[in-house]
Amino acid sequence: MVTNARTWQKAAGQRFKIADGGSGLEAFRLRYKGTNFLPKMAGEGKAFFDRHMQYIMANDVEGMVKDTYTEDAILFNAFPFLETPPPNIIQGHEALIEAFNKYLAYQGAINLISLYNFLDSENAISFQATFSTANTGTWAAGDCWLMREGKIYHHIGFAHQLIKA
Repeated sequence: MVTNARTWQKAAGQRFKIADGGSGLEAFRLRYKGTNFLPKMAGEGKAFFDRHMQYIMANDVEGMVKDTYTEDAILFNAFPFLETPPPNIIQGHEALIEAFNKYLAYQGAINLISLYNFLDSENAISFQATFSTANTGTWAAGDCWLMREGKIYHHIGFAHQLIKA
């Protein structure tokens, strides 16, 4: 299922409100008040990232999705490669496989230039990168992968084109 984010936000309605009318940030603060919210450093995020990238370089989208994403995973995406303008929300293995295949066709061969600001915890992996592609040029990108049982269940991705091909 692919949904434009603006439509999804309207459908979500009051989902991120708490009973007294407060914001989602207030709900977050209430939920984690007095807890040690910072996750323990796991140290395995870079190996997971490398495995994920090996699938991309091998153009094995189906293997990547089945091995590294939960079945109910959601991609919150801001790349302009789908029929609907970004941002988009893509959910489930079938939709992710279709979207990532479109993404790789859109970009062409991908060359990672730099990887930086890499955060690795048992609950999340996030990073920023610059890369060039055969079809579209050079990009600065950032991703955050929220992890559940060793797989991505929420993937938030954004990018900015630096140089057109």
